[in-house]
Amino acid sequence: MNKNNGKDWKNPLGYYEIAIEELRRTQEELQVKLQNIRELQDNYLDLKTELKATQRELDTTKVELKVTQRELDTIKTELKATQEELDTTKLQLEEIQKKANSTAYQIESVKSGIENGSIVAQKALMLRGKNDKFWIRFCSLDSVNHHWLQVWKTDDTWHDDIRVKATSLLRARDDQYWMRFNYLKDGKYDTYHVWQRGNTWHRTIRVETAKRLKP
Repeated sequence: MNKNNGKDWKNPLGYYEIAIEELRRTQEELQVKLQNIRELQDNYLDLKTELKATQRELDTTKVELKVTQRELDTIKTELKATQEELDTTKLQLEEIQKKANSTAYQIESVKSGIENGSIVAQKALMLRGKNDKFWIRFCSLDSVNHHWLQVWKTDDTWHDDIRVKATSLLRARDDQYWMRFNYLKDGKYDTYHVWQRGNTWHRTIRVETAKRLKP
């Protein structure tokens, strides 16, 4: 607003001009404030969007952490079970080692005795079978004081599979069938049947020269 002198503003037109100028400045200030408000709103919306995205990421991370925790718990359980199995296996190996050491010591003692002459072959504790894992050894006495020999394996198990010319069993058609005394009939007749592996008896003996076999 142009003023020609200091009294121009006191007339009605001067008041209008001053009011218009103040209104213009107020509008400019309002425009600036509105722009600031718009910028604040835009920043708020951006921040709100970022917060939502961050919240989603946090929720996803929480779910992943729960899954990871369950996997870790499963792994811990498996590791514990594996450790227990290892401990059990270790104890079993130690027991097997003790037995192996004991067996090796016995064999070495017998071998040393045979070599130095303190034990003769006929009186050896064991006779070697097909390899170093199988040995023929005294097992027990039967009811009539007969000595029973069996194959003894180095895992400390016995096997009834010795075959010699004179034995309580006579071989039949193959290694599964053997002729063997079964029972005493009428208190005086020795009865023989075919004995099959698996402890099964068959009354199917047939001979040409005799009805009974003399015991």
